[in-house]
Amino acid sequence: MSAPPDNPMDRTRVIAFLAVKSTMSIAEVTQMYEREWAGLEATARLQGYVPALTFRHVRELLRKSRIKRLRLPSKLDAPSTA
Repeated sequence: MSAPPDNPMDRTRVIAFLAVKSTMSIAEVTQMYEREWAGLEATARLQGYVPALTFRHVRELLRKSRIKRLRLPSKLDAPSTA
C-alpha cells in the first residue's frame, strides 16, 4: 500500500493552526514545519506517517520554545537603579 499523496492545503491548514496556537508567525512555523518534514521524509520507512509525526514534532518544538520565552527575563523585569 502506498502513502497518500501530500496535500498542500492540509499543510497550510496545519501550519496556520500551529501558528495560532503558539502565537508565532506563520513564517516561523512554516520554516520549522518544512525543516521537520524534510528530515522525517528522508528517514521515514513508512511515508504515510510523515504528516502526523511532523505535526507532533513541530507542536513539541513550539511548546518548548514558548516555555523558553516565558522564562526569559525581560528588561522590564530588571530592578530599577534610579
